[in-house]
Formats: sequence, C-alpha cells, structure tokens
Amino acid sequence: LLKYMKEIEISLKYCHQNGIFHRDVSPNNIILYGSPTKPMLIDFELSCKSDNSVSNGFVGTYACSSIMQLIHYKHKKPFKYRKRDDFESLYYSTLF
Repeated sequence: LLKYMKEIEISLKYCHQNGIFHRDVSPNNIILYGSPTKPMLIDFELSCKSDNSVSNGFVGTYACSSIMQLIHYKHKKPFKYRKRDDFESLYYSTLF
C-alpha cells in the first residue's frame, strides 16, 4: 500500500508542478494496471488550474476531502484549493 501511495504522490507532484490540482483523489480514482502492477490516478473531470482553484460549493469525494474544505463547505464560504488538499485526500484514501 505504501509503495502505491508513493507512486500516486509522485503523480500528484507532477500535476502540481504543471499547475493542475486533481481535487478528487479517492480510492475510486486510483486504478491498478500492468505487469508489474502500478497505480494510476484517473478522472481529472474536477481538476483545475492552480491559479483558478476557488470553489463556492463542494468538490470531490466527501469521505476523502481535506479538513479545510469540509470546514469551508459547512460554513458556506468560498474555498481556495491548495496542493496540500490533494495530498490530504490521498492520505484519507488509504483509510478505506
């Protein structure tokens, strides 16, 4: 599990270096493929450019969302997505 998590972390860093936030890192958006088996981050439907990452509603998978996103959503405040939120979602994904 940790090996797969590290590989997804590398994928997220690549996205962030290219100005993209995934915004929906969850077990449903990680597949295993190939031989030897490797994880792949999929479903970039909710992704956005890092310079346009403010959301007025909820984005992503509730169970794997960052704490700050949930707090902003609860108080109906705009939320500026950060790199950290993708990594936090990756961490929560390992709990399921």
